[in-house]
Amino acid sequence: MHPAPLSAFVASALCVPGWLCAQARWTREYPLTAPPLRVDAAMATFEDTGDVILYGGVDPIGQQPRNDTWRWNGSDWTLVPAVLNPGSLIGRQMAWDPLGHRIVLYEGGAAPRLTTWLLDAMGRWTSVAHSTAPAARSGYALATDPIGRRVVLFGGYDGNSNLQNTTWEWTSRWTQVPTGAGPSARAYAAMTFDPSTQQLLLFGGGDLLTTFDDTWTLDGANWQRHLPATPPWPRAAHSMATDPARRRVVLFGGLFVDAMTWEWDGTAWTPLGVLGPMPRADSHLVYDPIRREVVLHGGRTQTGYLNDTWSFATSLPASFTEYGQGCVNGANAPRLTNAPFSLPWLGDTFSTHLRVFHANAAGAVFVTGLQRTAPQSLGWLGLPAGCDTLVTLDSFRFVPITGGIAEWSLLVPMTPALVGVRIRQQGVVLDPTIAGGAAVSNAGETLTGWR
Repeated sequence: MHPAPLSAFVASALCVPGWLCAQARWTREYPLTAPPLRVDAAMATFEDTGDVILYGGVDPIGQQPRNDTWRWNGSDWTLVPAVLNPGSLIGRQMAWDPLGHRIVLYEGGAAPRLTTWLLDAMGRWTSVAHSTAPAARSGYALATDPIGRRVVLFGGYDGNSNLQNTTWEWTSRWTQVPTGAGPSARAYAAMTFDPSTQQLLLFGGGDLLTTFDDTWTLDGANWQRHLPATPPWPRAAHSMATDPARRRVVLFGGLFVDAMTWEWDGTAWTPLGVLGPMPRADSHLVYDPIRREVVLHGGRTQTGYLNDTWSFATSLPASFTEYGQGCVNGANAPRLTNAPFSLPWLGDTFSTHLRVFHANAAGAVFVTGLQRTAPQSLGWLGLPAGCDTLVTLDSFRFVPITGGIAEWSLLVPMTPALVGVRIRQQGVVLDPTIAGGAAVSNAGETLTGWR
């Protein structure tokens, strides 16, 4: 692969207002307290609370390992009192465990210290020893797979400084994943979840001779190489984060000459011409689900070390909000929600899902309106009390039901005038076996946004 052509940078830097410009922007944060300088630390998000957790690393000035835990709450860093912690670890990574609702850090010391550390919501570290686990490991890539409800580890150096290319998963214990052909052995690659393909995404890293610019996805147990036209330049010690709200993967750093913020949309890499952090390596990039922004902290430049904090988000966010209640006589009410990782962004296809709990349902009708209405009874249709219409009837569409879900989709035009437009929707499930012949869902309100 070759570096992105100059035209890609020109297109991003000289974006056309109202069409090509990225709306997401970097914002420098100025907390009252910040973690001391460090490199080779680990950072992850405690997704139940939205707190960003930073742990460990090494003091670049005194060359002393650090074993402190810090919490970022969106405005300030706080030192977490340590009762027990993993000790002085360098070159390790952390990730959120969606199954155990804890942060996972793999120590991977020399046998028999094949230890995994778990951090709970109270800031307490606990250790788990294993008979089966990845070999002694540092410089590995670690990521959360929310679809598989697991944490995945790839590559890194073993205890003898040999590069690895094995894939392991954590689901309360470590299991090696037999993946077959995949990325070559490497260290300091970056890996995260891709909300567009709903697979894990790995980029870059290096071995003793080569720094890579290859892009891979992991679907369950199968690695697939992708060949995008304009990948980021080869790099290692960079960072990537999943932005599920914007349905993008954000990449930054790894090169001292690349100040670009890169985004992956499931098929292509795009360099964004936005001002932000200075070029660096060994920074940390994670997603804050409460504030719906990517958070960057620290790193090193050619001339020194950093402990600055930045956030990356759009000021024109898209959203989907449920309201009201559904009803049915004698069964669960259908539920209207947005499809996984789908929001009404300009230029995107937005989808809603109507989850149906009626085996005899013949289909569903999506009612879409520009306004909310006060609850208006549908008793005149023979439906029981509490079955109300919650939106104006400006359009409707019949949709078949497959696997208990009816899906409605709309391509949102890339028209800036549509930013901030709200529409409302409600679903009606047609089932001749229930009273009134129909079940009514809750309603949802969408707000069109611009990435």
